[in-house]
Amino acid sequence: MTLTIKTLITAACLAFMSASASFAATVSLDFPSSDSVLHTGGALGVGGGGEFYQTGNSLTETFAGTGLSNATSSTWNFSMSNFMNTTATAAFDVLINGVVVDSFSFAADRGATENISLTNSFAAISGEDFTLSILATSTVFSGGGSWNWLPGGTVTLSEDSISPVPLPAALPLLLAALGGLGFAARRRKAA
Repeated sequence: MTLTIKTLITAACLAFMSASASFAATVSLDFPSSDSVLHTGGALGVGGGGEFYQTGNSLTETFAGTGLSNATSSTWNFSMSNFMNTTATAAFDVLINGVVVDSFSFAADRGATENISLTNSFAAISGEDFTLSILATSTVFSGGGSWNWLPGGTVTLSEDSISPVPLPAALPLLLAALGGLGFAARRRKAA
């Protein structure tokens, strides 16, 4: 009987201690927003920040105290205006804390609004504060027009974590093992 109880206790303890669950903590950030900072140093503003067309043009905003300890994936949804002529193309990188996590581009479509949606996963980027950036990686040829960022976007950052969580199935097993141990001790005392 003792061997069975010890085996039961061991199995219950191992199941209880090794049980884990994966969860994702997320935070949604308003980016680009009217407060986002252009490479020129000014704010984007409520109507957008003018017309841009050169490699290195950028838009950045820092979010402090997000509650995440790192980010392992992100979803970006925002819009840009497209004032480029028929042969122009615009290309961009999106960055988190200076790390490129995705890229996108669009072809000329004068007067169009480009709705950008990006979802990506990456190696953990540490920090409770996160700086989000969009960086132009192409220059529109002279006379080819321009593009512009628009406020009203969102970026959702996610942190995938694994933490020990007792499985419901392990609890009855552990209780049965402890009850069996108590029964054995009581039986031994009575004998």
